[in-house]
Amino acid sequence: MTLSEAQRLLRQTKRKKCRSAAAYKGIRPPRCNPKCAACLATWIRREERRQALGVDRMTEALEWLNAALDVEQDACLIWPFPKEDNGYARVQLTGERVGAHAFICRHAHGPAPSPEHEVAHSCGRRVCCNKRHVRWATSQENNQEKIRHGTIARGRRNPRARLTEDEVRAIRVAPGYLREIADKYGISISGVYHVRAGHTWAWLT
Repeated sequence: MTLSEAQRLLRQTKRKKCRSAAAYKGIRPPRCNPKCAACLATWIRREERRQALGVDRMTEALEWLNAALDVEQDACLIWPFPKEDNGYARVQLTGERVGAHAFICRHAHGPAPSPEHEVAHSCGRRVCCNKRHVRWATSQENNQEKIRHGTIARGRRNPRARLTEDEVRAIRVAPGYLREIADKYGISISGVYHVRAGHTWAWLT
């Protein structure tokens, strides 16, 4: 069925509501037969998005994302396919790989307001693709959101951290030369300086 055929059917159909209870990974597809107005309208929206993407064939993951844009719910919509090592989901488009959450945000809320904007999750779940849970935010706003959700790796949660929170507090008030303090805690002199100046571990009180 072509886009123009679907649009013509939509104008002619008298059946307005879908009776199909089929589900596609938690998202109802427009597959009822004969076609109802609701499923035809959904199919048209998805086909228009496919053509806008410039892809000849939608992979299963892209089909799922395309369908996710039509879902209206407050609960998280969890990505059901494999993820990358950093916990995020990515899909292959023509000439680029994009984050699944970025795909949803771009098509639900428009392009990023500026190059400095990135996708932030109000739910704090990287694998959520609910359009109600994603928005454009600056890096600072997104980091604040991650801190609020406890999903940012800072302090001892950061695998590169060489100090504990108690050691940082002790370094801030420790008497003596920077070299002596650095040797005691196994860090560099500049590391001691940055801790005391508040350049690192600034969030710790």
